[in-house]
Amino acid sequence: MKKDTKFEDLFERGLETLYEAETQILAALPKMMAAASSEELAGAFSSHLEETRQHVSRLETIFEQMGEEPRGRESEGLRGLLADGDTIIADMEKSSTLDVGLATGARKVEHWEMVAYESMCAMAEMLGQHDAFDLLQETLEEENEADETLAQMVESILIGDTTEEEEEIEEVVEETEVEEL
Repeated sequence: MKKDTKFEDLFERGLETLYEAETQILAALPKMMAAASSEELAGAFSSHLEETRQHVSRLETIFEQMGEEPRGRESEGLRGLLADGDTIIADMEKSSTLDVGLATGARKVEHWEMVAYESMCAMAEMLGQHDAFDLLQETLEEENEADETLAQMVESILIGDTTEEEEEIEEVVEETEVEEL
């Protein structure tokens, strides 16, 4: 039998899901840092690891304000995104290709988080949970910034690889022209 739920119940459930998600991301980021060939990407993952620790701390604060113990609730969707990242790491050699795969996978996780935090901000506001709203909003802003950083890195890697490939082609063409003379 389904139980009658209120928005407060849904809010708490959402917090539990976010808490579990951030905990899983804390475990995934060091693996991603180690797999990255780009120092810049590894550094971005390292910075986000520190931010994620703050995200967990903020969620713990919200639970405490509600008089609840922090606890997690599994998200199948997020678990699948993180599993995809593990598969990419296992299947690919350290390279710029892997870096694009890692950054793209991380962006998928960021988008999942951004939607979750946007929804939680809306509920916190509706429920009059102003302190919770402020903490959730701060995390949402950091998730947006992380996504933008990752998007720029993907673009930089792809443009950089194209430039290197074009340079190699130009060298071959120049060598061919010299040989023909």
